[in-house]
Formats: sequence, structure tokens, C-alpha cells
Amino acid sequence: MKGEQGPASPVPRWANLLLAVLALGLATYQAASCDEDSHGQPVVELVEAPEVRLPGAPDEVDSNSPVIRVDGRLHVFTSSMNPFHSVGDTLEGLGEREAVRWELPGDARPGGRWIEAVWRDEAAGLLYGWYHLEPHDLGTLPYTAPIIGAAISEDGGSTWRDQGFVLESPYPFDTSYENGWFNGGNGDFHVIVDPRDECLYFLYTHYAGPVEAQGVCLAWGWLHDRGQPGTVFKFHYGDWYQPGIGGFASPVLRVTRSWGNHDPDAWWGPSVHWNSALQRYVLLLNRSVGHGWRQDGTYVAFSDNLIDWTSPQRMVEGGPWYPQIIGESDTRAGYEARLFLRGISRHMIRFSLSP
Repeated sequence: MKGEQGPASPVPRWANLLLAVLALGLATYQAASCDEDSHGQPVVELVEAPEVRLPGAPDEVDSNSPVIRVDGRLHVFTSSMNPFHSVGDTLEGLGEREAVRWELPGDARPGGRWIEAVWRDEAAGLLYGWYHLEPHDLGTLPYTAPIIGAAISEDGGSTWRDQGFVLESPYPFDTSYENGWFNGGNGDFHVIVDPRDECLYFLYTHYAGPVEAQGVCLAWGWLHDRGQPGTVFKFHYGDWYQPGIGGFASPVLRVTRSWGNHDPDAWWGPSVHWNSALQRYVLLLNRSVGHGWRQDGTYVAFSDNLIDWTSPQRMVEGGPWYPQIIGESDTRAGYEARLFLRGISRHMIRFSLSP
């Protein structure tokens, strides 16, 4: 399927490709800025701080937790099989969480849903969310293969209307997998809007296919399309138009040992934010090494363009899954922010550049 095109575009494909590359983190502009500012090596410092817990943490925080601000108040979404919604003036002052109501189409697949990314359309007052689905109709529970879908909320996050799937693996469910949970699929992801508000990008985990296809992959769509079904495309060896459903992808961070093994060695669960102090994207990763999804630690990597990442470096040994940064939101931060691991923060994290 290499070279297969997605939906027809109103402008020539070459123009869309050029614009997509330019919008992807403003790579050319940022590279020039790096030179002008000497753009030294990123430095990360962890500083102990009073504990902060997201509602339900840690046992009921089982993914990235989106954080947005609406009319001056924080809205936080945590998930564990089902998503929950909490509101407060500060992270320390979040109210009790409430289970979100989910409006499903008649042909919806059964399974658990985790809301892992949210973006707010300020003009329309709508929330756009993206969820990780673990289907329960594959006949092999607890084994499953995740799919990434889209949803919209018109009431500030209390109720979500399912829009359908946006990213699904081209590889079939593989009953030979031995990692203990997933037998393929696309899931455990994050979504970020570029600094110019032109495109949105998905960094997601690809659990399926040959080992060279597995790892953290990249997909994109125009922001004006709001990441809806049929408008999201996978990046595959320079081809920006592999379809989100069934298209092929090449990882930007590959696994070392396949998810098909009982003891994979693999990056997964990316959480990405744009850091204004570094003028770079910052990526936090889980690393599973060995049997039972053992957490080797939390790793950090940096990029100007979301494709080319520095070699991930471990900053926390072992510990819980699902690391994320919360600053202005879960996708924007500056010099200092909170580091959360499975919904619990015991450290501030500071970002600077070496001389």
C-alpha cells in the first residue's frame, strides 16, 4: 500500500505536502532560530515539590490525562476503562471527578474508552477529544488491539459524542503475540497542535506488524479539519498521505525487541508538549523491558520537527507508567512545570539550555 493516497484534496497534492512539512513544527524556521540563539543542549532538572494528585490517581489514572483551561478554570480528564471529568481553579484544587456520558452510534464497537487528548475550539466553544479504544469483540479477552477514535463535547466535557475511528493498524490481530495484553493495534497516544495553529499531530504507539514497523509513529491533519475521521494521515518514509485507517506508518522511534515477544524492549505511551523555554518539542516515553510490561523508567527526548528525535535519555528509573508534563496545559509548558507519573506529581521539572 505504499504510495496509496488518502481522500482527494482541493489543492494539488504537492502543495499540501509542502505546507505540511512547513507546518510541522516550523522546522526550517526553528533550525535558523536554533543557530541564532546558540540553542544549546536541553537540560532537565527535577526538583522535589509537595505532592499533587489528579482525581482518581494512581489506581484509576491509566493513560495520559488531558488538561485544558476554559473560562479561567482547569478541566482535567482522567481515564481507566472509562473517562472521568474534573474541574477546579488549580491542579491542587480540582473537584470530585464525574464519569463522562458517552453518546455512541448504533454500530459502535464494545470496549473500554480512554480520552487521551483534548483540544478546545475557542470560537465555537467545542471540545474535540481523541480516545483509545480496546475492543471487546475480538473473542480473546483480556487480549485486544487498540484503535484511536474521535469525539466532540458541546457541554464542556460532561458529554461526548463519538465520531468514529481515525487511526487503525493495517495489520491483522495476531494471536501469536506473547506480551500479555495487546495483539497489535494503534493506541496509547497524544495529540498536539503546532505553534502556528495550522496542523494537529498524533504521536501514537504502533504495536503491530514486523518489528521495523513497531514503535512511536506520527500522523497529522489540518487543524481546520479538527482531526475527524478521514482527515488524519500517517507518516510513512516521507509519504505524508497514508490513510489513517489501514495505512502504513514508519516509526519515528523504533522498538528494539518486538511486542510479539514475551519480553519486548519498546517505547510506548508518548506524551508530547511544546516547550517555550527550549523552543522545541519535548517527548516523555515509557519503556517496557522484559516480561509483564516491566517499566524500565521514564525517558525524555527533544525535537524541532516531531520526526527527528534525540536519543531518549532516562530521567526516572522504574516507577509508574504514563509520564506527562502539565504546565499551561498538557501540551504547552515553559521553564517550569509539573511532572506527573500515573496522575501523581512529586516533582517540578525545569527546562533550560546549556551555554
